[in-house]
Amino acid sequence: KEGEQHDRAALGLAADQLALVQAVHAALPRVKKALVVVSGGAVSTEQVEGMVGATIWSGKAGMQAGAGLAVLLYGDAEFSGRVAATIYKEEWAAASDFTDSAISGGKQPRGYRYMAASDAQQYVLYPFGTGLSYHSYSTSFDEPRYTISADALRSGGNVTISATVAVRRGEASATPARSVLLFLSGDVASDKMGGLPQRVEWLGDFAKVKGVGGSSVAVLTLGVDALSRWVPQGGAASRSFTAGSYQVQTGSYRLRLTDSSDTATLTVT
Repeated sequence: KEGEQHDRAALGLAADQLALVQAVHAALPRVKKALVVVSGGAVSTEQVEGMVGATIWSGKAGMQAGAGLAVLLYGDAEFSGRVAATIYKEEWAAASDFTDSAISGGKQPRGYRYMAASDAQQYVLYPFGTGLSYHSYSTSFDEPRYTISADALRSGGNVTISATVAVRRGEASATPARSVLLFLSGDVASDKMGGLPQRVEWLGDFAKVKGVGGSSVAVLTLGVDALSRWVPQGGAASRSFTAGSYQVQTGSYRLRLTDSSDTATLTVT
């Protein structure tokens, strides 16, 4: 239950919503069920994980939401979206201090960019970028190494990353389609310029491949926006959003694709 006039009291389903799912499951325990969540923000569904076979989050989808969901649920179109926010377990609320808006520090860092892997395993139900499909896909880098100079980035240059997306198998008649996310990480020296907190990883770019026939190529681009950070004048302690500048981070990066154990490296000189 949410609205502009108040905040939700909990991260999970409201009591009447939970009771509805429990009643349906009790009446039809052997029937496969899908739960559709329509909300403006992330909702934890950990209370019903064992009762439904799949959870679909649609957001505020508008007038054609019903028709769009029917096409997806009956397998006439592929699920190709990704969760656009981290979905936490209920216990994460107790571990966090909501009077502190800093996402990179405080009692409990929040979001995929700053939360440690051990904390994510404990508190996260679905990580940012999660998304299942009717088909099974594999994704791999076409090149193992990429290089660009900081000067080239500042002049408007970029790095083009190509990845091969292949269909392994399918469980519906829907035409294959997949969103590919490219993440960066690395102990880049300039991360510590001005005392900036180290990020676990961050999203560099994304692309959607449609009509994958056996395999297709996703083209992703990394420019100055993905490879620079805002450095406040006076250092991170000043927390200034007006005095400072974006600075290219030189060093070595690790590149990671969703749906893949394959990695590549990028060096910015």
